[in-house]
Amino acid sequence: KFRTLSEVAPVGICQMDDEANLVYANDTFLKIIGMTMDTAQDLGWTAALPSQANISPLEYLSSSVSREVQFVRPSDGFVVWTLFQSKCVQLDQHDDDHYYVVAIVDMTEQNRLEQERLEAIEHAEAEQRQRAADAELYRHQQEIFIDMICHEIRNPLNGIIHNADFLLSDLRQLFEYLLEEKHELVQKTSAAAEAGTMQAQNDPGAGTVQEQIQRSVDAIDAILICAKHQQVITNDVLALSKLESGLVRLHHTSFNLRSTLDVIVQMFLAEAAVVDVRLNVDFNSLDIDDNYIGDPHRLSQVLGNLLSNSIKFTSTCKKREVTVTAWLVYDSVISSSSPSPSPSLSSSILKFPLSPSLSAKKTNNNNNIDNKDATYTFKIVVSDTGVGMLPDDQSRLFLRFSQAAQPAGSSSALYKPQQHHGGGSGLGLFISKQLVQLMGGDIGVTSEVGKGSTFFFTFDVKKDRSAAPTKIAPTTGENITGEPTDQILLPLSASASASASSASMNNVVTIPRRILVVEDNIVNQKILKRHLETAGHVCVIAQNGLEALNLISKGLDRTPPSYDFDLIFMDMEMPVMGGLEATRRIREKEREVHISFSHTTTTTTTTILSPIPIVGLSGNARQEHITEAQEAGMQLFIVKPYQRHEVLDVIQKQTITTPASSIEKTFV
Repeated sequence: KFRTLSEVAPVGICQMDDEANLVYANDTFLKIIGMTMDTAQDLGWTAALPSQANISPLEYLSSSVSREVQFVRPSDGFVVWTLFQSKCVQLDQHDDDHYYVVAIVDMTEQNRLEQERLEAIEHAEAEQRQRAADAELYRHQQEIFIDMICHEIRNPLNGIIHNADFLLSDLRQLFEYLLEEKHELVQKTSAAAEAGTMQAQNDPGAGTVQEQIQRSVDAIDAILICAKHQQVITNDVLALSKLESGLVRLHHTSFNLRSTLDVIVQMFLAEAAVVDVRLNVDFNSLDIDDNYIGDPHRLSQVLGNLLSNSIKFTSTCKKREVTVTAWLVYDSVISSSSPSPSPSLSSSILKFPLSPSLSAKKTNNNNNIDNKDATYTFKIVVSDTGVGMLPDDQSRLFLRFSQAAQPAGSSSALYKPQQHHGGGSGLGLFISKQLVQLMGGDIGVTSEVGKGSTFFFTFDVKKDRSAAPTKIAPTTGENITGEPTDQILLPLSASASASASSASMNNVVTIPRRILVVEDNIVNQKILKRHLETAGHVCVIAQNGLEALNLISKGLDRTPPSYDFDLIFMDMEMPVMGGLEATRRIREKEREVHISFSHTTTTTTTTILSPIPIVGLSGNARQEHITEAQEAGMQLFIVKPYQRHEVLDVIQKQTITTPASSIEKTFV
């Protein structure tokens, strides 16, 4: 019975004596070890064990624990993996007579499948890592390409805009001079004619020259309009590339919402005044003391886009008003007990409070609630009395490359296509929508032809109950494409920030400064030099970072050390030595001089140098560039093309405290 059972069993079964000699084995066992019964008895079943196995046969048999045992068939060398199980059987309880029963299961196929599975997993993981590496490489290459395009396009634009401004300024001065000359000539000839000494006459050539100058001024105005239009479109396309590549990130920081919105609106007061548009604001429901965690620069970008559009499309209307309103519409702390609608485009008009007063009451009831994880949703509305839009235009307004068209049958005087298009790329609102969605909100519009438009968007923030807010300087902002148009203020000390915020915003030079301009582009050199010298400053040019380092080192190597300049404008990308490396080397030199000089002095009072202000100039404005500039030691970062007043404002702010960049300190 035992033999019959073992012969049909799917596992190898054998019996061995107390010395591990094979007594019986079924066919499955013999097949697994690759031997016949005679061979197994003559050579021993252990001949199928690997030669490197240093375990005696009795050790295999004495353990009752299942183990993996590897056999190598003597006939063909094929390796068989088995699950080996043995049991010792006592013949008599009163003596040591015993034998062993062994059962083995062929696990070769299972092991092979498991190995293939593990190899497949490892291969898939390797492929995934490779794809991730390829995607990261592609993303990095895209960043480099976008940065290169930014730099290569904005540098020429910077030259075009500033040189056109120079020509325009010179021609206007010449025009005014000719007018004065003509006026004096008329007065002289009139006086002579009255005295009877000569006949009054006009200079026919003067009018011709004035007409030529006026035509030249008109041509330069057209150049400026085209260049700035090209700048807007370039920024739009670059911003779209960044959005589609996933390169746009929110950079959360602490900020005061009320003061941030005030600053953003202030940036458009002059633009609105030029076209006689009344700009109204209502931020009364916002607490002046509330600080939040969010991205104030992206908020500035979206609101700036909406304000710019509203002013532009209202500037030709009879009634010219733009109104900006902001209020809290959703508080997760208040809403935790009773569900409140989440902000969405389809429900933002119906479900959100239609006036700040409704949400202000809710906010006042929550003053004693302290929840750091609470989410606050704010709504900003920009309404105007402009030309308005058709319903079809509203439905596709936030699509890429989409602009409103002239309504059928509308008056051309009321609704001009070129006014509504505004020469844009059709990307500004599309980009704004992407940014608003990044901030956890949505954006929408209601409009009626001839009556105006109302744009609104929401965004989420968390309350900051600890850190001091990051304030945006009055000249800091971003255009509709995500690239800062003015200055990006890097975090400074409290004293430096205070002096910057208190600096006068006009371009009146109180003290002439010595400015070092580090720039390899000859056109940009001439532009900055002219701006600085016409403002009364002294300008020195360095062709690259190494020249700048040598100029600064000359002053720091003196005894006592000093600076020959009050401020440095440093281009980021230059041959020989770039702006970042030069800034790092200058900061290292300053630290060395500070340590050396403070340790060698023998007096109790000595002069310790403050770091010389370094302002970065670049056509790139990604957060990585700003971070790199800050880490290298730059105080400020200006994006090309910049405006003249921005350069002069920087000089006013960064050198307002101490012209010579040195202060007196007393050691205890």
